[in-house]
Amino acid sequence: MTTKTCTKCGEEKPATNKYFNRQSHKLKLRQQKHSNRLLQEDHNKYGPDAFRFEVVEEYPSDTPFETLEKIESEKIKCFLAEGRKLYNKPRGMRI
Repeated sequence: MTTKTCTKCGEEKPATNKYFNRQSHKLKLRQQKHSNRLLQEDHNKYGPDAFRFEVVEEYPSDTPFETLEKIESEKIKCFLAEGRKLYNKPRGMRI
């Protein structure tokens, strides 16, 4: 699990697949096509150099995707409980 953090505003985004999410996010942000409006706005405002990726937790490559989604949702809830500002929220919660 990784996070993408804007070093200017402190927003974080947990992600379950560090390679796919990193490359996918960067491409979509460069193309102005990211589905997360807040992330796109901050990327446009602060630029790509204001964001960093860091590994939060690692899981075996054979971990089922559903399990990773559940872990990610719980991690997001914990981050929110700590008062962190996040780009994404647990499933069912709107941003």
